[in-house]
Amino acid sequence: INFEDSYTLSVNTPIMAIDTARFAMMDQDSLAIPLEMELDSLNNRVNIGFTKEANARYLINLFPGAITDFFGATHDTLNLRLTTGSYADYGNLRLNLAGEVKYPLIVQLTNEQGMTSREIYATEPRVFEFNTIEPARYLIRLIFDTNQNGKWDTGDYLKKLQPEQVLYYGKVLEVRANWELEETFTVQY
Repeated sequence: INFEDSYTLSVNTPIMAIDTARFAMMDQDSLAIPLEMELDSLNNRVNIGFTKEANARYLINLFPGAITDFFGATHDTLNLRLTTGSYADYGNLRLNLAGEVKYPLIVQLTNEQGMTSREIYATEPRVFEFNTIEPARYLIRLIFDTNQNGKWDTGDYLKKLQPEQVLYYGKVLEVRANWELEETFTVQY
């Protein structure tokens, strides 16, 4: 599991409730780890967040009744094992924006197919750091969030509103394991 991501538990039937008291997590030394849980009932998922250490093993126990589905069914005890890699298995990317930058904006790190890997929302100038990312080839997408709702909007023909402006960094960034890459995106309209 990546250091920045939460663990996602997906199920086939709609989830109606989770009982956080029936979830327990331990590290490799059998010490209890505090969990933060979020029910995503729209996608039938439970997102489990916790503080991760490098080269560590974790055990998540779901005791009977931890998850109740749409039909009122629960499950038996489940034991899920997770491991983290070394920080050296990942790369880091620092992005600086130059030129006439309009805020607020969304900076997205995408794969070559356009799927968003990470995103950062900013209301003022800053350095954008994408740490512990998988070694791969990435693109940078900027979305100028003119209505300040935190997402790209298509516009409205009847209200004569244009879609929010999107810019792409002109080069593919190759992030390698145990490397730090620093780039400057000069924004030109």
